[in-house]
Amino acid sequence: MRIRNFPIVSLLAILFVSPAVAGPSKEIRDFVAWCTNGLTCKAETFTQDEELNGFGVERKAGPGTPVLLFFRSQAGFAEGSTVALSLDGAPAGEIPAAEFTRNDSDFLTSIDETGLVAGLLAKLKDARRLEVTYTAAKGKRTASLSLSGLAGSLTWLDEAQGRIGTVDAIVAKGDKASPEHTVRDVLSIDDLPEDLKDLYSERGNCALMEPERFGNLGAFEDQFDPVNSLLVIPCGEGGAYNQPYRVFWVTDLGEKAMALPAMGEEGPIVVAEAWNVDWDHATATLTGMFKGRGLGDCGMFDKWRLTGEEEYRTFMLVEARRKDDCDGKGGVETFPIVWPIKRK
Repeated sequence: MRIRNFPIVSLLAILFVSPAVAGPSKEIRDFVAWCTNGLTCKAETFTQDEELNGFGVERKAGPGTPVLLFFRSQAGFAEGSTVALSLDGAPAGEIPAAEFTRNDSDFLTSIDETGLVAGLLAKLKDARRLEVTYTAAKGKRTASLSLSGLAGSLTWLDEAQGRIGTVDAIVAKGDKASPEHTVRDVLSIDDLPEDLKDLYSERGNCALMEPERFGNLGAFEDQFDPVNSLLVIPCGEGGAYNQPYRVFWVTDLGEKAMALPAMGEEGPIVVAEAWNVDWDHATATLTGMFKGRGLGDCGMFDKWRLTGEEEYRTFMLVEARRKDDCDGKGGVETFPIVWPIKRK
């Protein structure tokens, strides 16, 4: 992946949370675009500024959802100040610091009560550089960011959320209505069914050293009909580049843990956890990748398809790959296939 002029602190932040950044992703020039499994999508570029490390656009799936601006900053903006934006040297507007909320340890996201973001988007797509003047702990500062790749990234976000040719697409507008989405991010332990909250108690099977991190670990729910949904939640600590998950089928009668078929060293087995999951609603496909190391050149990859109807759902193993030799050669597509077994 070609990344230019990204400060180390920002790169480490992206890499460290990579198990939670599930779903599709793409690099387009100076921007990185990605979506969660719940189809909250972002496109971000990075700076050399020591206090304001990144800038991007965020949007949740679904008709009429607003497009928001966000900044990556641990320090944040001074109370009562404004964030002034200019495009290719021309003033483009100001956003009061009070209109940004901190939704996790690094991100400051605009509320956009003034509607300024909607007006800025058309200008942002056609500009080459963005300058952000803000007041932080060390006083007034200006950060300069490349916008190369933003237009392509916004089109990619439209495509990922099924908005191409719709009335509320960011770039690729048309006459169609934006689709409803059945999948959503689960951002808090409090949002789980009561029976599952105990998993995160101090002695629960899925306890986290820092429970407040739950919202950053990629939990999601896909509602298939009014009483049946797939729920995938992080379960325990996984390390810097691996995160384990548990899978449940939720009905009006309760939650059922779903076992996942896999290939062991001596033949077929079932497992209770998947690692670093991705979910594709359109194909009802779940994938998991356990990385032997951060480079991702070795480890285990599994692909499952959800089958059955209503509450009688199971996962079928579609493909399994394994590679023990961490030789720096290739990605998961080069891992030897262990299922399906080739006939001799």
